[in-house]
This record gives sequence, C-alpha cells and structure tokens, in this order.
Amino acid sequence: MRVLIGPVEIAGAAKGLSKGMSELGVESQIVLSIKHPFAYGGEKKGFLLAIWQWLWQWRAAPQQPIWRKALAVVLHRAWGFLVLCWALFAFDAFIFLYGRTLTDTRLELVVLRRLGKKIIFINVGSDFRPPYMDGVVSPPTDSEPDVSHLAQLAQRAKRKIILHERYANFIVSSPSSAHFHERPFINWFSMGVPASFEFRPLSDTEPRGCLRVVHSPSNPVAKGSEIICEVIQQLIDEGTPLELICLQGVSNDEVLRQLERCDFVVDQLYSDIPMAVLGSEAARFGQPCIVAGYLADEVDAYIPQQDVPPSLYVRPGQLREAIKKMVEDEGFRRGLGLQAREFVSQRWACRAVAERYLMLLNGQVRSDWWFDPANITYVGGFAMPLSHIAHLLARLIGSLGVEVLQVSDKPFLRQALVELAQQMECEVSSD
Repeated sequence: MRVLIGPVEIAGAAKGLSKGMSELGVESQIVLSIKHPFAYGGEKKGFLLAIWQWLWQWRAAPQQPIWRKALAVVLHRAWGFLVLCWALFAFDAFIFLYGRTLTDTRLELVVLRRLGKKIIFINVGSDFRPPYMDGVVSPPTDSEPDVSHLAQLAQRAKRKIILHERYANFIVSSPSSAHFHERPFINWFSMGVPASFEFRPLSDTEPRGCLRVVHSPSNPVAKGSEIICEVIQQLIDEGTPLELICLQGVSNDEVLRQLERCDFVVDQLYSDIPMAVLGSEAARFGQPCIVAGYLADEVDAYIPQQDVPPSLYVRPGQLREAIKKMVEDEGFRRGLGLQAREFVSQRWACRAVAERYLMLLNGQVRSDWWFDPANITYVGGFAMPLSHIAHLLARLIGSLGVEVLQVSDKPFLRQALVELAQQMECEVSSD
C-alpha cells in the first residue's frame, strides 16, 4: 500500500505519520501544497510539487500587483489538478489533514472513491469547530459580533463536513470540536498524535529554591496569557518560589531549551483538549503541563480513559490551585511528568499511531474507536471564556434563529446552547 499524506502540515503530524509508516515498512509520501514555515522535514519534493509550492509563495510575495496575486491563485489551484492526476497513479490511500485535499473539490473526492482509493480525513479542531465556539475566529472584543459572517462560516463548515462524511472512508476528529458531524467518526484521541521528536535519557537536575514555569503562547489572546501571567505573578508576589519564563516570538530551539530546563509548563486557559503540542514537547523532557478548559469536568465522557494524555487538566477558575499544587507537591509534579513522558513516547509513538491508521485503511476498526456525535453536549468551546460564547449565541439566535447554529440534528446539544444563550440574556436583564 502506498499512502499520500497532506496537503498541509499541522504541528508535525504529517511527518510523524510518515515516519511511523516507514518504520512499519509501508511506503508513504508527504505531499504539501504550501511550504511549511517550520520545515518539519520528511518531505520528498520533485519538480511537480516544487512548482506547486512556488506558485503559492509567488502569491504570498509582498508588494505584488493584484493581478499577479490573482493569477498565482488560479495557477496554484490549477496545478493542484496536475498533482491529483499524478497522485491517482502513485498512491492507493490518501490521508488528508485540516479538511484540505489536493484540489479542495467534490470532483476529487468522487474520482478517488470511484477508483477505489481509501480516504481518511484528520480534523484538528480549528478547521471544523463551530465559529461561535472558537476564540481564534471570534475573539472577545468590545465591538458587537458580525452575526451574518458567523452564520456564513458555520454554514460553510457544516456543508464541508457533510461532504467529507459522504465520501471519506473515515474521519478522525476530537469530540470536543466535532459539533457539526452527523455520522459517527473515529475519536482523535484513540488514534493519538504522532510524536516525531527524539527522546533522550533524562538528566538529573539539581534542586532549586525557585521553580521555573514556562508559558509559550503562539497566540496570547487565544491562550489566555494575560490571566495566566497575572495569576503566576500574584503567586510570586505572595512569596511562592516561582520564576515565570514567558516565551513569545522565539525559535522552536529556544522553546525546547527552556522546556528542558523548567520544572513545569502552563499551556493555556481555554483548551478543549487535555494536551496540545506544547504539552507533548514538554513531556519528552519529563516536564508536566497544566492545561485549563471547560471540558475538564467531563473529559471522561469524550475520551476513553486509556487515551487521555496525562496533564493537570482543570477548569479555568482552578488555575491558581493547580499551580500551587505543582509547586507544593514535588512527588505529584515529578510523577505526572514521568507519566506524560511514558504516554507520549509509547502511546503516541510514531510507529504506534501509524499502526492504528493502517488498521483503519485495512478495515480493522475497533468498536471503541467510534464516537457518535449525537452524544456531544459540550458547549465550552476553545480559546475564549464561557461568557463570550454565551454572548455570541445570544446574538446569533436573537438575530437569525436557533437554526443558524447548524446543530438541529442534535437536540440535546441544541438545547444546551440555547440554555447558555438564555443565561446570558438573564444576566443582561438583571443588570
């Protein structure tokens, strides 16, 4: 079996899957339409793919006349069909990341299925999460939300996921961001996230009077950095032996250097998963991670126990207590770090993750990998406080009706969203 992985790279997932398949003796190739800025590696580029990526860079070049940008977009899209023609003969299976395909067309999916190709989509959250639950798409601001734009984004995402459900053999999604799914999908956590980095033996660290805590936000607003840093600084002012290392706009090498030297990590305030990329990178050094999010109280309803990555996953309001626990309980802190390292190096090892994806491609699907979207009632979203989600919901429902949420096929979820919006309206009226 020959497997194509692409056409975009997300946090090294393509590299990790390709590495794991190589270890299993399966031929795979990473095919990217856009050159990744972090250059994860593992990609073999011939003339066809080099031109494809060059056309995208030409489009993105600064100070380009509008007509050249438009021409580059057209040529890049057209070139994708040439890549598809080559791929139809070169590969038996296609693993698509981030909801993207080589041409992003229905025609491509029809052709792939007609030719008997296996198709897997791996969704990563930000590609299909409802826009009214995503703080990256709809960050908290003083201005009123553009409800028409939000409605268009929700409708577009819903249509796309229905298209993928029709033609894909399998879709892999996190249940906490799969609100628009209508058919059962493969739980993202049952597959795992391939850790393509190397694990070195842990070095003994000398006891320090002051613990180092790392926070490295790629998007400070989405990560809740202001509140995180404020809480840590308050603890420092109260005499807690902490040193905050906040990393922003630095190289990945510098982040890794600081992770190796720190005692624990505080990742983000409003996460809908227990461990993201920063937490897994910290785990390679045996460093534990604190993650906050509204899913913390109900994580067992969405992720099988054996698939939950070890972190200190708490609700946003419990962040202060979580940091104090890390500081005061050395045994807990070190133990959690070692558990995370073992989990990432074994459960999320490239070979182990790739083996599960090959089982999907071969039709060997375990029953506990499936998740029914009818069971989703999570309304806590990602990268923003619950109050802002309630505000967006109230404006959307009040202006365009509850159907605009695109979850009418899930009565329990729809009711939960309506109740959250009503809470917002009650608070406003009481003021």
